[in-house]
Amino acid sequence: MTGTQLDDFVVPGPGPSDSVKWHLSRAHHPDMDPFWVADMDFRAPEPVLSALRSRTEAAVFGCSFVPDSLYEAYSSWTARRYGFSPPVDHLWLPGVMAGVNAAVASYSQPGDGIIIQPPVYFPFAETVERLGRTIVENTLVRTDGRYTMNLDELEKRASAGAKVLLLCSPHNPVGRVWDENELQATADICAHHNVVLVADEIHADLIVSGRRFVPAASLETSGLKLVTLVSATKTFNIPGLPGAFAYSRDRSLLDGLAKGLSGCGGGIPNVMTLAGTSAAWQEGDAWLDAVISYLKTNEAVVRDRFDHLPVTIEPLEGTYLLWMDCSRIDSNDLRLQRRLRDEARAWLIQGSRFGAAGAGFLRMNIATSRDRLDAACGRIARVLETET
Repeated sequence: MTGTQLDDFVVPGPGPSDSVKWHLSRAHHPDMDPFWVADMDFRAPEPVLSALRSRTEAAVFGCSFVPDSLYEAYSSWTARRYGFSPPVDHLWLPGVMAGVNAAVASYSQPGDGIIIQPPVYFPFAETVERLGRTIVENTLVRTDGRYTMNLDELEKRASAGAKVLLLCSPHNPVGRVWDENELQATADICAHHNVVLVADEIHADLIVSGRRFVPAASLETSGLKLVTLVSATKTFNIPGLPGAFAYSRDRSLLDGLAKGLSGCGGGIPNVMTLAGTSAAWQEGDAWLDAVISYLKTNEAVVRDRFDHLPVTIEPLEGTYLLWMDCSRIDSNDLRLQRRLRDEARAWLIQGSRFGAAGAGFLRMNIATSRDRLDAACGRIARVLETET
């Protein structure tokens, strides 16, 4: 992908009017820059756009089905990107969170314990509570500026009778790409205590640090009950074309998911999702490589802008979400978030939204125009400077 093409995929102005983050942000202030929702401000890959145009020209949009070729495209993608062939058994889902909901509903009963590892993607906790299960927190440990899983505490929570562990891999919001040893230890604990491991790997392709992504299903763990949830939506900035796969070596787990999804109206796939997703997995390599390169420079821009401030930005190994410790400026992250929104016209998301362990932090989406990001960081820095 040439430099000109790289410039072309960055959308310089506000996003479309039906974009959630742009609509709500600009409703608050006409010059608000949104860094809160995890969408990218990048044009989808040209192969995706071409596939959508071709599908539109067919002019018929009847009920469809998921062809075998779509999962084959995904399998080819994983083989190219990280040398992994997923299990053959799979299930189409309306989206990754639909899979999380179905997993909690299918693999547990009301009142059962579901392990989450905060600070973590907040719909996990919302799902557990909505379905009448019990949240069991295994809070991540932050040591020397890097988060790790607390495996000793995980063992205790698993042994106490929890039924499911919701694993965010790579982890949103702290940006960790779990290494093989961490994942193997987690899998061993789950297998030993008969805990179903549900791996949300929606950010698997967005590895910006040079680290190696390890699919949970690549581990060799006897007796492990594992379901992996994957999607093209984050990787290729197509969340408006929702859809996902669940895969497992245990067919009964997928049958349970299918039962949990029955009646929710997710059985008929969107034909545009099928077309766009297939094209993304078949031809999206160069686009993604360019995006990752762009994100690395964007990360450097933010770090440079905030270098003189008492703000600690966690290492960004995966995702495009910076996790920033602002507690030395203001431990009340909601108050700070609102001040930046109102005074700097930059809408970030407060860390406490991801659980109490996120208090004092802000999460910032850096997948946007470099000019917009740099200007907004300048405004943010000026507000923060008044607090130091």
